[in-house]
Amino acid sequence: MNSASAFGLVLVLAAAQLLAGCGGGEGHGLLEVTPGVLDFGDLDPAGGSQALEILVTNVGDGPARVVRTAVSTEDGACGTFELDAAPPRQALGRGESTAIPVRFDPDPDVAPGCDCHALGYLDLMLDAAPHRLRLPLVVRGDCDAALRCLPNGIEFPAAIIEYVYEEQVQCYNLDPETAVTVEQLSIDGDDAGVFQIHDPSPDLPAVLELGESVSFELHYLPLEEAEHGGEIRLALAGGEELRLALAGSAGRERPLCVQGWPADPAPQLEGEGYTIVLEAEPNLSSYVGVVRSRWFYGDLPPLIADVLVTSGPKADPACNVGQSGHQAHWEGAACLPKDEGLFINVHAVPHSETVDAWVRSLEVWDRVTVRGYEVARINFDSGGYWQDAGCHTMVVTWVCDDEE
Repeated sequence: MNSASAFGLVLVLAAAQLLAGCGGGEGHGLLEVTPGVLDFGDLDPAGGSQALEILVTNVGDGPARVVRTAVSTEDGACGTFELDAAPPRQALGRGESTAIPVRFDPDPDVAPGCDCHALGYLDLMLDAAPHRLRLPLVVRGDCDAALRCLPNGIEFPAAIIEYVYEEQVQCYNLDPETAVTVEQLSIDGDDAGVFQIHDPSPDLPAVLELGESVSFELHYLPLEEAEHGGEIRLALAGGEELRLALAGSAGRERPLCVQGWPADPAPQLEGEGYTIVLEAEPNLSSYVGVVRSRWFYGDLPPLIADVLVTSGPKADPACNVGQSGHQAHWEGAACLPKDEGLFINVHAVPHSETVDAWVRSLEVWDRVTVRGYEVARINFDSGGYWQDAGCHTMVVTWVCDDEE
């Protein structure tokens, strides 16, 4: 197992400098934390849990205390980090120490070697300088490079044409001996145009010390039915590079709700002969239920259909549901209590041709989620208008099937 005790010196010096800069003197606590990184080395997951300790020592002249501790696991490919015990409540006098044990619980189903890697943090809040610390927790796979990205490959397996899909990527320096400089990010491959990098932070080039990271958003915007591929290229100092595989598969089929949905697109509020006015915020809604009726019409573009979405007793086949014109109704004892569940008649304005096809494909008894922007009014250039009287006109941005 690798030892990391030498790296605690960095935190001791930083704490002393911070105290001096804040006017510290006699009567002030100063906490020394060692080591500066808990390095569990290369583990065999079959070996079970392992624990290491962070030692907190008061080297100041006054009392000091660990106020709060928290552990997070950023890369859990091989297991998770846990606190073995809460910090002591009592204050530490000059020269006194306390140990904070951190445990790594490996996943026994993960193979040893390259696949067993993990990254986490121990966050400390102290009532004396340096007040707050974040210490990296590392399990190293045999193949680990200095820079590890989460995720280390990105796939969008069930994307829908004309929607933007987003994935947050974070790349950490796990090398306790060497700083890593990320000079540039780019997309390579024949399908590079459908993948985009946004908002890298910090600005590049960036020098990453141990546990520090560069993050960015990856967007996938397919415009046609196809399989897409490419690579994210991270150019590093010294001519080195790191590549992350990209893949996406896009179509128009009505999706399953368990697959989630992408970022909500901005609604198109003006079209040929009409202007849409949205309800005051919040105006984005999702209705989950059973389709009890649908009625399609073409006399009021951009409106194309009424879709009655119900839940609770109104979704029971014993509840008698009907529709007349743009109004839906229910009757019978099976529909009670009347205030339970949904009874939402959605007047649908599809966001795109894809959503138009989804709405038209709906059948009675489909279990769906209908999502979109609530509309207050549609003003027609002819002088007329459409306004709800108890129903829900929506710019529908998403329709998906809910499994039972």
